[in-house]
Amino acid sequence: MMEWLCIGDSITERNFRTSLNYHDYVASRLGLEVLNEGFSGTGFLRDFEGNVNYLKRLRMIEPKPGIVTVMGSFNDCSLLHEGFEGNFEKALEEQMDKYFSILLGFYPTSLVAAISPSPWCTHYGTQPYVEIMRRVSARHCIPFLDLCTRSPLRPWEAENNRKYFSCAAAPDGDGVHPNELGHKLIAARVEAFLRENWPFF
Repeated sequence: MMEWLCIGDSITERNFRTSLNYHDYVASRLGLEVLNEGFSGTGFLRDFEGNVNYLKRLRMIEPKPGIVTVMGSFNDCSLLHEGFEGNFEKALEEQMDKYFSILLGFYPTSLVAAISPSPWCTHYGTQPYVEIMRRVSARHCIPFLDLCTRSPLRPWEAENNRKYFSCAAAPDGDGVHPNELGHKLIAARVEAFLRENWPFF
C-alpha cells in the first residue's frame, strides 16, 4: 500500500473535532496509508505549546512515501507583528522556500504537493498568505491546491459555521476547524487534486 505523508496543523492532526479527517476519506478511496504529521497550532514559522514549526520538525521518513502533501496554516499569521521588523511576508516566503528545498531533497521521486489552508472566519490576511504559498510552489515546480479562495466552506457565514465547523466543544462552530462534513468537502477537492497530478490512480 502506498504511503501518504500528510504534514500540517490541527486540521491535519487527528483530534476531537471530527471523527475522520480529509486524509482519512481520501486514503480510503485511493487505497493509501496515511502517515500523519499534523501538529496543532503550528505553521511554517510558528511553534505552539511544545509543537514545533514545520521546518524544525522536518525529517526524512524511510521508506520514502509515494505522496507528500504540506498544508499551510494561518497560525503563522498570528506572528504578523512579532519580531519580523515589519517584513513578515518576506520571512514567511523565505521559510517556505527553505522548507520545500529540503523536503524535495528528501523525496525527489515522490509526488510532493502544497495545499493552502482552508478558509478561516477571522481571515488573518489570508490572501497574501495563499499567494506566497502559490508563488513558492511554482518556484519549486510542485502542484498547488488552493483550498482557501475557491472554497465552499466560508465560515464567516453563520449557517456555514454551524454546519461545517461545529463540534461538541463549539456547537456554533469556531470558524477554523472543520467538522466531519467540512472535512468531506476538503477531501473531495484533495482527492480530485491527487488524481489529476499523480498518474497511479
